[in-house]
Amino acid sequence: MQGNRIVIALCMMLVVAFAWADGDEDAAEAEVKTVGNLSLKVIPIKSKTTKMLSGRTSDTKVFLQGKDGAIVDTLKFLYAYYYSPLELDDLIAQASDIVAVPLVTYKLTSDKDKQYYNALEQCAFINTKNGCVLYQGDAKTCQGSWAEANVWQQEGGRLMDFTTIKTALLAAKPVDKILSNPINLIRCKQN
Repeated sequence: MQGNRIVIALCMMLVVAFAWADGDEDAAEAEVKTVGNLSLKVIPIKSKTTKMLSGRTSDTKVFLQGKDGAIVDTLKFLYAYYYSPLELDDLIAQASDIVAVPLVTYKLTSDKDKQYYNALEQCAFINTKNGCVLYQGDAKTCQGSWAEANVWQQEGGRLMDFTTIKTALLAAKPVDKILSNPINLIRCKQN
């Protein structure tokens, strides 16, 4: 009986180890928060160097649950390494099909003697229904509020009409060429 428990425990440890080796972050998720088809998931950071230099042990990432049930990192096509300091209440409070998501993108760089952690604060506007990234900009872009359902007013008064932005994106005249990535365009064409 004791031997069976040990074998079961070893098998469970191997499953977890293989999931980590394959990069299956979902197997290691600690917490899930959802609004629309978007969810915020807290994913443990694997790199000891990143943990040490950033002072964090996890990243909160933005995931999309597709119509087929698949759950994918919404921003992975844009950023290899990022996290959002956003809380679920901040998403819900926006009361829009589009949400402003503050992000911090980061990377490690090194010279011959030392490694460095470099971070850049940014902002992305994401459709909660289909995961379409409609706009990306600097961190100040997220400072504002919804003037209308699809119109964001930045502090200082600048208006961003996301109906116009989406039309330009789908017409291959995007405000940001990175957003014309095929993965994003497929999402943006979905209702």
